[in-house]
Amino acid sequence: MNNPISKLDEIEKLLKTWQASTYPSFQVYEIIKELVNELKADDFAQDSYVTEKLSTLSWHIDSIVGEGNGNGHDGERHYIWAQGDLNKLKVMAGHPDFQEA
Repeated sequence: MNNPISKLDEIEKLLKTWQASTYPSFQVYEIIKELVNELKADDFAQDSYVTEKLSTLSWHIDSIVGEGNGNGHDGERHYIWAQGDLNKLKVMAGHPDFQEA
């Protein structure tokens, strides 16, 4: 999966599965974090806005499982914000389903 679009799609798929689970798996969390870290190391992250969105996505993922401080917001709110960050990243990656108007 060298393509940022593929990684972003995989993160979204895992995040949705994880969120729908009664008992979210720490293993899924680790896979999502690894994919985010791979994107941070990719040429895709040379843009400062992409880097910022990847950092906030990572923070939301941490906050969902209680690894981050969450700023007083629950996991569901962070899940929604993570989805927003993913959508912005997909636009920046040129995802065919997320083209800016």
